[in-house]
Amino acid sequence: MDNGILYMLYFSIAFSIIEHVPLNRAFWWAITTASTVGYGDISTHTLVPHTMIGQFVVLVMIIIGVGMMGMVSSSLTTYFMRKNSVTTQSETQKSLKLILKKIKST
Repeated sequence: MDNGILYMLYFSIAFSIIEHVPLNRAFWWAITTASTVGYGDISTHTLVPHTMIGQFVVLVMIIIGVGMMGMVSSSLTTYFMRKNSVTTQSETQKSLKLILKKIKST
């Protein structure tokens, strides 16, 4: 996760230099782009790249942002699935022991 913050910082610095915008606006742009929120359709102060290099920075930032969001959501899914899986395994083991006990007693 720390690498994601560093990437956002690097790309916001690059965007700020290339597109001649203040660093605080470029960092906010990096956060909204990486989180795939964008705000382009509702904000009157949307940062739009005007140079080819700026467009490339946006493209790479979007790809990294989608990857980061995918990684976070898959990690959360894995955590909750494993938590449920442990409970299910425990219940299954109890059921199997009960079945074996009944088979032996007959």
